[in-house]
Amino acid sequence: GDPVSGRTCGEEVLALNWLRLESQILVAGSCVSSTGHSQVQVLEWDGDVGLKRLHLHIGMPWLNSASTNVSDQLLLLAGGESMCVLDFETGATVLAQGAWHRSLVNCPRFSNTHPALFASASLDERAALWDVRVGLQKPVWSQNLEWGAVLINWSPQDDRLLVCGCDNNIVQLSSVDGRVQNEVDLDPIEDSLNYTKAYYTPDSSYIASVSRLEDELRLSCAITGELVGAYQIRDRRPLDSLHCFTRTCRPDPFHPYRFTLLVDGWMAASDGDADVDSALAYSVELPLAAPLLA
Repeated sequence: GDPVSGRTCGEEVLALNWLRLESQILVAGSCVSSTGHSQVQVLEWDGDVGLKRLHLHIGMPWLNSASTNVSDQLLLLAGGESMCVLDFETGATVLAQGAWHRSLVNCPRFSNTHPALFASASLDERAALWDVRVGLQKPVWSQNLEWGAVLINWSPQDDRLLVCGCDNNIVQLSSVDGRVQNEVDLDPIEDSLNYTKAYYTPDSSYIASVSRLEDELRLSCAITGELVGAYQIRDRRPLDSLHCFTRTCRPDPFHPYRFTLLVDGWMAASDGDADVDSALAYSVELPLAAPLLA
């Protein structure tokens, strides 16, 4: 079938979310980088024809993420400093919040088990828990961080929140009250553009992380935060003329220690030629990979 990007009129797809109860349906959010205009499409995968559109909703300015709740009734969108909650079926705005976070909010997430709770983190160095039943004027709790956050994830059991930011900063918070449980022990490289993304393994035993300017997947103990192993992402380091950025990693839901990683790269231009862009996906299965550090 047609790729999602082929159905978005040239807009960049920045948000993807599969429904929890109907796994053949997904949400795709796209945004025009020059104007901030965005839209949200609800698509269904059909084995015979590929993706077909079910609904189209107008998004919010500078959309960067989408998340549905456990009952698939609510859709959480984030863009810029703002968040809003939509009715999934109608696209009507249920709640909107645009004043509490003071900088970019990236990838707020609904709880895995509770339909009314979601968590957010921001470059304003704060993380928070929200309850849609009481509105979005103020969070249930908030926690000050010492660095700007770029991602927040729930543990599979919803007892912890994993917050990560620039240059290998990762912390685990209690989802009950926001208290810091531990920090993941990773060395910084002293570069503010080294954005770090981290996810729990499906069994909650480990934390897998990647950083934008580093060529390895790290596995850390979720209980202690200690580094267990580091695995090279690509078969060989890139040539000096090839600049690669590691964008994100996602755990395989069917295999506890297999991860898919997305890497952006381009060959630097020479003699007036245009840069050559590329997007590369790698699968790393940790029991079979050779660790750089054990």
